[in-house]
Amino acid sequence: MSILFGAMMIIQIINLLVPNMKIYFPFIVWLLGLIGFLIIVPLGVISSFGVDGPTGGFSDETETSDFAHMEIDSGVELDLNSIKFTFDTLGFDLGLIPLEEHETVKQTPPQEGEENYDALIGFSGFIELEFSDGLKNWLCIPLIWVVFIFVNKKIVRNNLEEE
Repeated sequence: MSILFGAMMIIQIINLLVPNMKIYFPFIVWLLGLIGFLIIVPLGVISSFGVDGPTGGFSDETETSDFAHMEIDSGVELDLNSIKFTFDTLGFDLGLIPLEEHETVKQTPPQEGEENYDALIGFSGFIELEFSDGLKNWLCIPLIWVVFIFVNKKIVRNNLEEE
């Protein structure tokens, strides 16, 4: 993101020095920055929390796939101030069940009151990323371009009228 910020500042300076410069290149850099704000940074934060899925109980012999009857529900909510990632999981953690009973639980989930039902584990949570002022300022850049284009046309029109 810092490289994109630096590139955008340099492009804006060049854009001021060369008023006839096409807007395509600055727009591409701006769009990359917006993608960074809205996708790359949030995904980096989310992946650092390990929300790829559950990771198996207390047994060293249990792998991440050793959950039986696992249900995962996730969602994304976007509003003007933030992105909110939600997740709900529910399943039987085989790391809490004796090894000899794994196949039985995989085939038929234990019902409430039965042996191994206490291995049913659920997690519910959310991660909310609030937009900083940086994103709001980044979204103002195209408005500044529109103002510059309008002012530039107005100046050119006034110069032509004076001549």
